[in-house]
Amino acid sequence: MKNKLILLGISIIMTIAFLCGCQEQAVTTEQQFENISLYESVDSPLVELARASMTPKYGYLFEEDMVEPIEIVEKIEVTYRLHNIAGRELNISRTIEFYDEYDSLVATLEDAQLRNFPSDYTESMDNSVTLAGEQANNAKYIKIKVREIE
Repeated sequence: MKNKLILLGISIIMTIAFLCGCQEQAVTTEQQFENISLYESVDSPLVELARASMTPKYGYLFEEDMVEPIEIVEKIEVTYRLHNIAGRELNISRTIEFYDEYDSLVATLEDAQLRNFPSDYTESMDNSVTLAGEQANNAKYIKIKVREIE
């Protein structure tokens, strides 16, 4: 009788532990995107990247004393979608920062604010930001910074 109670207790504890583990795995859905990172100004996560890409557009630099032209990046197009994981409606502001290979800030672009972003909703259209000129040639990776606003 005593053995049956111990076995029942262990079974209940193991079942609870198993179910708790499943919930944690379902909540953690953070994806990694090449050369793009998401940063938030709060301790608890508000959004996650549902999709992101960085597409360089190449051109050539021609000068009189050059034997062959040099291939350069003329512009970089960044597209991304956000997914609200805060569990409530959000108002957020987004800033896109471009960095070079030495972790120096090359450029900062403010993207439009997003108001009344519903809980557990993923944006249906891509957000698009373009950096052109010499700064684009130096940019190697991007940080998308999200801040909650009133």
